[in-house]
Amino acid sequence: MKRFIAILVIAAGVIALVAAERATPRIAVVDVAKAAQQYKKMKDLNAKYKKDYQFYKEKLDEIQKEIETLKLKGASQDEITRKQQEYLQKKQLFEGMLQQEYNPKIQDILNEVVEKAKEFAKEKGVDILIGQGVIYAKEDFDLTNEFVEYLNSEK
Repeated sequence: MKRFIAILVIAAGVIALVAAERATPRIAVVDVAKAAQQYKKMKDLNAKYKKDYQFYKEKLDEIQKEIETLKLKGASQDEITRKQQEYLQKKQLFEGMLQQEYNPKIQDILNEVVEKAKEFAKEKGVDILIGQGVIYAKEDFDLTNEFVEYLNSEK
């Protein structure tokens, strides 16, 4: 009988330990902004953006040179003002075109990063994955570098 009670006590202890382990959620932290910036797709998009930006900047630089030439040649203030207005209109147009093209693409990539973060958390057995708003997290909880590797592995 004593043996049976001892076995019951040991079994209850094991069950209590297992229950306590399951009740404690596994929490991890991922710096989503940092991960997104290191994501290959975002790097590729940034490179394309810089190329397009440089193209438009060169067009604006040409107009700026025309303005400077007009000033050196003593053109009328009306002529210079018209050229300056053209410059401002083109600048607004180019900025709008860049935003219209790239903002949706950036948002798509950010949405993809969030979805992949969910997959990553499940794969790692993480119950709660915290992204933004973390002021401090012990290094053991920060899985950002692992997540960047996961993102860029094309899973």
